[in-house]
Amino acid sequence: MVMYPNEVYIKTVKLAKGEGKARPLGEKLHKVIKDQESEESLTIIRSDSCPKNSGHIGGVQAIVEEKLGRPLQRVLCLKHGIEVVWHRFFKKVDGKTSGPTTLTGPIGKLISNEHYCRDPIVDYTKVESKNMPKFSKAVVDKLSKDQQYLYRIVWAVIEGNGYF
Repeated sequence: MVMYPNEVYIKTVKLAKGEGKARPLGEKLHKVIKDQESEESLTIIRSDSCPKNSGHIGGVQAIVEEKLGRPLQRVLCLKHGIEVVWHRFFKKVDGKTSGPTTLTGPIGKLISNEHYCRDPIVDYTKVESKNMPKFSKAVVDKLSKDQQYLYRIVWAVIEGNGYF
């Protein structure tokens, strides 16, 4: 969770095995909101647009609103919607993947990791950030693979070293 307007990292909310439903996540998010004493000041909730998060009756956002006893302004990530469409299109054109990072179709083979890793990283100017938290390896290891990758990319840009 990130608190705005200053984009302060608050907490990563994770579900235990078997808790992959909207209700447990909505309840955990509400607990964080309550612990931050933000029940009265919270006005906007944002997430990706999957039904688990955005469902108008049983989605995470609806559960948080139910716990707060009032509606919130809901903001949905349009990029996620584009990603879903792109994923379906790519699967239709290139075929199924053989794992989370392996593409087996003709296009996927052309853009494999080996292709990108052959080229040297270009020089770039680092981008300073005072707000990006530095996590321990133990915390980073608990993030999803996408979150870990994004975290490493962000820190490579901040430190200017090109290694992620």
